[in-house]
Parts: sequence; structure tokens; C-alpha cells
Amino acid sequence: MKSVSMTENRPTAYVCENFVCQLPTNDPTKLAQLLGGKGPLLR
Repeated sequence: MKSVSMTENRPTAYVCENFVCQLPTNDPTKLAQLLGGKGPLLR
């Protein structure tokens, strides 16, 4: 398995399903989209 780390020195999410991972993100809106949400996690 490839090691995971922060990007841009910020906490980073790695969303994976069935052994396939999306590109890492540290954007809350993008993370919500990857998790199936419609809007930002933080308001």
C-alpha cells in the first residue's frame, strides 16, 4: 500500500472504495462530494 500523508501541509482525506482510491483532498466541499453529500461539511 502506498503511504498517505498531508498535502499542502494540511489534513488530507483519502476516500477509497473496493480497493480503489480517489485523489486525496483537503477541501471540505470536495470531501462531501466524494462521500455522496451535496454541500459543504462546514457552514
